[in-house]
Amino acid sequence: MSNSHSPDKGNDLISKGVELCLFCGFCCKGILFDRVDLETDETELVSQLGLTPYQKKGDHDALGLPCPYFKDSKCSVYAQRPRICRDYQCKLLRGYLQGEISLGESIELVKKAKSMMEAIYQHMGGVDPSKSIWKQVRDFLELQVRVVNSEESRHITALLLLDVKKLSIICSHFGDGFLR
Repeated sequence: MSNSHSPDKGNDLISKGVELCLFCGFCCKGILFDRVDLETDETELVSQLGLTPYQKKGDHDALGLPCPYFKDSKCSVYAQRPRICRDYQCKLLRGYLQGEISLGESIELVKKAKSMMEAIYQHMGGVDPSKSIWKQVRDFLELQVRVVNSEESRHITALLLLDVKKLSIICSHFGDGFLR
């Protein structure tokens, strides 16, 4: 009789969870939220990594996202990453680890979100990896309203907003109240 909680099965689940995280990376890219709040003792650590935290109003320091150390679908400072990054599990990963959703279904949701993001970037004419997709959308819409006010511009804006809504619905599978 096989024990469903055997160490091998648990390790396999965790390694597949890592596979899901590496395939996704939305938490590092600023898609689920626009900052990470640091513990008081971690401000110096992230400063040593060359990152500049900013002070939130009356609270801990925070780092803006996307993280510049997320490169080639992985964290390039993995061993030194802040505790918040080590401990974070999105809603999708928790659901997978708890057996509520399969790895295949999880990866399909990530693929759908990535496809929506590609459509959004196409509407805007490109990608700026230093900004979250949400910041790029805000900047693009502001420019459309201020500078370009043509029939074609309104059509592109309508399509963009529709795809943004679709992406936000898909992202609800990754976290409650994403984009704080």
